[in-house]
Amino acid sequence: MLVALAATEASAELSRERAHGSAASAEIDEADGRISTIARGYWTDGFGEDESDEYVFVKGILDEPRPSENVETLAEALRLVHGALRRKLVLLFDGLDRVAELERLASVFAEDVPVMRRAGVGFVVVGPQHLRFSPQRSIEQEFETVHLHGATGVDSPEGQAFLSAVLRARIGGDVLPPESAHAIVRWSGGLMRDLVALGRAACAEAYAGGSDTIQPEHVDIAADRFGRDLFLGCTRDMAARLKELRARLGSSKVVPRSGVLQAFTVATELDRQLLIERLIIEVPGTPVRYVLHPTIVPLIPGLGAS
Repeated sequence: MLVALAATEASAELSRERAHGSAASAEIDEADGRISTIARGYWTDGFGEDESDEYVFVKGILDEPRPSENVETLAEALRLVHGALRRKLVLLFDGLDRVAELERLASVFAEDVPVMRRAGVGFVVVGPQHLRFSPQRSIEQEFETVHLHGATGVDSPEGQAFLSAVLRARIGGDVLPPESAHAIVRWSGGLMRDLVALGRAACAEAYAGGSDTIQPEHVDIAADRFGRDLFLGCTRDMAARLKELRARLGSSKVVPRSGVLQAFTVATELDRQLLIERLIIEVPGTPVRYVLHPTIVPLIPGLGAS
């Protein structure tokens, strides 16, 4: 699938270059045709007696994802077409961090990443964090480098400025006062996806209340709902562990530093689950820091309460 997407993009770039007078050999033309056939499907002679069966359409890889014996043929076509391009491709596959079936994802990487490398195609993947804790972790060796995109530190001026700038790019300054932007940043724990989700939810709260601006109370309501949603699926063992970790923080309320877990490491399956579910946030750095998600800190005392 990924090779087919790369090959079709290489084919499109070849067409753009030809539109500006670039020439290609017969071998490249043939490879370009194979890409279209394998990726998009083709018509062939039918075998039925009915006239409607005179031609049948054979689905391609992109029309019906499935294991295909055409991958090697497609890979060679990609190598030829990409080699003929003046500009080389770097493809970004975003959204794969939402993939739950790690075995299937790893099998795709094992086949497609080496093909991309041989063809000289740059290949960037946004993958799932929990791959690090799975038996499929060895697939990371197929990539030249692996980076953890964790949370941005909300307790530093640089982190706050960066996250606020992300909000400003989506919400105008007149709609989002500075104190509300700071509240969204604080509640997000520095996680980009949660920052955007909280900003959207706070905006919806303001709209529902008939306000022209997002006020801190709208942000707090959105954060409360967000934290409760994070608890969906929380098991009894997870709740007990969260209460234990919350007790280490004393009686402090939610402020940028209040959720930092001192001397914490992800050593057990239970802790890994809390990290995967974003109930605990990992903040890259030296040393790596772990914090409870700010939106759940006020709610933890009520876990398991009758």
